[in-house]
Amino acid sequence: MKKLIFIFLASLLSSNISFTCWFDDSAVHYSFFDIEELSDPTMILFLDYEAGLGLGYSEKAKDAEDANLSDWKKYLKVKVSETDLAALIYTMTYDEIAKLQKDRIALSKAAAGNAVLALWLSNSALRKNMGNYLLFAKKCEEQALKGSDYWNEDDKKDLNQLKKFSDEGQKAYNKEKDKFLKNRYAFQVIRAAFYMQKNDDVLSLFDRFFPKGTE
Repeated sequence: MKKLIFIFLASLLSSNISFTCWFDDSAVHYSFFDIEELSDPTMILFLDYEAGLGLGYSEKAKDAEDANLSDWKKYLKVKVSETDLAALIYTMTYDEIAKLQKDRIALSKAAAGNAVLALWLSNSALRKNMGNYLLFAKKCEEQALKGSDYWNEDDKKDLNQLKKFSDEGQKAYNKEKDKFLKNRYAFQVIRAAFYMQKNDDVLSLFDRFFPKGTE
């Protein structure tokens, strides 16, 4: 885990963003560095901010789903298909997930065709904890995607929203007991600090969330 964090921070802080961006004419988007060089595809969710899917994650994130979804499978501790898991992680919008969290009838119907949602139906704690993180991540992703259209000067990241997400994420981190979800919240908080260009905060948050001697 510490190796992943090191790769993440090193890629963000090593140089100015104007020198670290690259342009892929075929994919028509910018990224911090060539995604093909990423040793662990799980990290793509935090480094690639292509706006192709709106509130969802990027198409390249889907290509890297094996590693990311494998981690989610370990968190669930049961055997589920990647298709069912990807539908929830990558495809569903904030509003869709929020409805399934609150509307048991809608969840019951959706669970008939999705094993992960069937787990949600039978496990209220899982539905609450996993759902809350996914809702938080979807909100963060919407803000992270802003500014990816360099021709649109009005499409800029909202620093007030990023600060709000940072505060919300830290509170969720403190409250969450599951290590997997805590680490996910930590990534989002560090990411928000980076987008606010608060590099000192990025380093201090890293030390707080991943102190020396922890795995």
